[in-house]
Amino acid sequence: MLIPVKPFIINVILLAIVFGSLVGCSFGQSAERDKEPLIEIFTSGKGLVLQTDKPILFFRLKSDGSLEYDSRSLHKASRKSGHISDKDLKTLKAILETSDFETLRTFYDSIESLKDSVFVVQLAIMQKGSTKQISIKNYMPDHPNAGSYYPPVLVKLLDEIQRIRPMSSFEKKNNLVLNMPI
Repeated sequence: MLIPVKPFIINVILLAIVFGSLVGCSFGQSAERDKEPLIEIFTSGKGLVLQTDKPILFFRLKSDGSLEYDSRSLHKASRKSGHISDKDLKTLKAILETSDFETLRTFYDSIESLKDSVFVVQLAIMQKGSTKQISIKNYMPDHPNAGSYYPPVLVKLLDEIQRIRPMSSFEKKNNLVLNMPI
């Protein structure tokens, strides 16, 4: 049995167009997902810590490994961007995918009452189509009681982020990291 050439070619062309548009849509969606933030951390402070009139972007990591952060100097913060290594991206994603991460609370109060300062770390973690918000007041992972207060997965995540994020000379000199010195 012979297949008429014209209808066969037309059907093949139509299938190619439909398949091509489906593949194009999935590639477009994938590219959009790569631009979505995976992790965002903002910091704010009052009192004897570096005061901010608005939250400072400490770290914004997108799914494709691109990074944004506000680099601080004495009088201002300027937005910087970069890219983390594939190894660091895999490490952070692995931490976020642990079952322990799902059990984190939304708020961690200060371990120790500080009368002269408040430093707040606000995390937004995007995973599985939703956002997990975590606020930490006066984060002190070096405090003697920290091991029983902060879950190890939270400490590990914040340690990795602090290791990965570039720091300005001003930030290094003034120890402007996520934790409060004790």
